Amino acid sequence: MRKGGVIMSEFVVSEEGRKKLAIYIKTLREKREFGLNQLAMKAGIQKTILSRIEAGKILKINPFFLRQLAVALRIDYKELYKIVGYLEEEDFKEEMEIKDSQAEYTGVKVVELPVYGVASTGKGYLNLETILKYKKVINDGFSSDSFLVEVNGDSMATLINDEDIVVVDPQLNDYVAGKIYVITYNDETYIKQVQCPKKNIIVLKSLNSNYEDKYIIDEEIKQVKVEGRVVKVITEKKL
Repeated sequence: MRKGGVIMSEFVVSEEGRKKLAIYIKTLREKREFGLNQLAMKAGIQKTILSRIEAGKILKINPFFLRQLAVALRIDYKELYKIVGYLEEEDFKEEMEIKDSQAEYTGVKVVELPVYGVASTGKGYLNLETILKYKKVINDGFSSDSFLVEVNGDSMATLINDEDIVVVDPQLNDYVAGKIYVITYNDETYIKQVQCPKKNIIVLKSLNSNYEDKYIIDEEIKQVKVEGRVVKVITEKKL
């Protein structure tokens, strides 16, 4: 029986598909700066299984594993399904036609990005593990592997307010004074303005004076990972 392009009775992947998947996952993992063990933990699968997938050695790949990997890598699982042949071109045809017609009509490029969260801009902590949904947004210059974060809190008010959604571009990880970044430190991730008053000091600054800034100094800086820069704020409040 075929459902959504997938033959439900078997999940055999061709040698070409296994090689393409292996290259795709390893390249994206390294781009995200995840180690093999780190990605396996994020995806909730065994390291040995992930290692064999990256080596192209698994003949039958559980589609559930691919969904988990997609969430951990912050991509649409359909991209992985397409590579291994679980989805075919016709499964994307109608969606592509709709997007093309929308772009032609509006004259802008519309993209669908994963939404993570909810992010607390109070303490700053946010969740980059779970995709809440996918949302169409107008791409006005950010990279194709950008992602969205749903905000909860007011420490970055009035620039970023409660219930806003921010676009984060992971390719913009260089330091620019005064910009807003998504930063992971000590296994917690924050949306904050970043300042570097000295080479050995990083300040995660709240824009709301009711919240204290976070100082990271000396050797602690090695634990900082820049997930990306906030490049756009989308106000979601209903009037």
